[in-house]
Amino acid sequence: MYKVFNDNIPLIIHSDIFYHGETDNFLYIKYEGPDEWEYIFENLWDSNGIEGLSVFADVSDMAWNEFKNNFKFVSAAGGVITNEHNEILVIERNGHLDLPKGHIEKNELSKDAALREVAEECGLKGHKISTSNPKVSYHIYKLYDEWVLKKTYWFTMTASKDEALIPQSEEGITGIYWLDKKAIAQRKDEFYSSLLDLLV
Repeated sequence: MYKVFNDNIPLIIHSDIFYHGETDNFLYIKYEGPDEWEYIFENLWDSNGIEGLSVFADVSDMAWNEFKNNFKFVSAAGGVITNEHNEILVIERNGHLDLPKGHIEKNELSKDAALREVAEECGLKGHKISTSNPKVSYHIYKLYDEWVLKKTYWFTMTASKDEALIPQSEEGITGIYWLDKKAIAQRKDEFYSSLLDLLV
């Protein structure tokens, strides 16, 4: 199963004929071939009232590869950072709650990029990766009339609450907070939907 977001609307590609989506407001589509993607992009993904698209394909890996052919591909890395009180580090960027992340530079390992981006965006120095198997999220966006598919590697990290937090203002970051799970649940509408799977 593959999940990719356009703004806050997920498209899920799968091969489970009994799966129709995460809510009753998912549009179910039987995938017939690569020519369908253009129609889905232009007519369905942003339809009013649709909470998501469920795309059933006999071979989901093939459908996913055909989907990716429509985009320029970029990679990013970031951190899901917890402290000694089991709070999660959250940044505020351009009016949304977000997690620190950024593009992977040429010849840079994803884990090194994640550590670097967290340091740059939050001012942390003592943060450490606590697992070597990152979670992955995908989202698409349009940049200068070109569709981009971004794959982000999310590494679980630890840091101390005692460290000073310095928002990287040139990246549009206006605040950094430690939030517990209850506070995150109360403010979940302020997060991008693609991040919610990482925060539960």
